[in-house]
Amino acid sequence: MEIDTRTYGVVRSLALRSPRFGRCGAAWAEPSPDGQKVYVACVEADRIYEVD
Repeated sequence: MEIDTRTYGVVRSLALRSPRFGRCGAAWAEPSPDGQKVYVACVEADRIYEVD
């Protein structure tokens, strides 16, 4: 989710889905060291997704 820091409104979001579990239930997001990707921990799917 991207938040506008002036209005605190949601600018855009990305819905991650697991074929087996449906919704992701993202618990944590961490950028890669080079800033090109984000790793998202999905607790409901027991997986980590790489988003570019």
